[in-house]
Amino acid sequence: MCDNPLQLVVIIRKDLDWPSGPIISQAVHASVKILEETKDRPETKEYLLKDNLPLMHTVILGVKSLTKLKNVKKKLDDGGIPSCIWIETPEMVETALGVAPSRKSDLAPFLKKLRLF
Repeated sequence: MCDNPLQLVVIIRKDLDWPSGPIISQAVHASVKILEETKDRPETKEYLLKDNLPLMHTVILGVKSLTKLKNVKKKLDDGGIPSCIWIETPEMVETALGVAPSRKSDLAPFLKKLRLF
């Protein structure tokens, strides 16, 4: 097992008073969006290789507010790590942040203070 795997990270707002099904949908939406937006990156291509699918690492983290979600996005942007915010429609609510598949060690400085959802 690789100790520095590629990880797809999704960060969900914990302040949303939604049932678990819609919350899970937000994570899925953010995942699909970031994979589509970064499909040409070498890391995304490697993450999605058929032989690598059983070894996929996906981490779901939580933040307490929209402000914290946007702060994480800014840090990732400043560090050159692609990410995207999912906006649930028709509500137009920013719910989740998808982070492109990246090495665990590359993500750690940006996510070290976050906890699992």
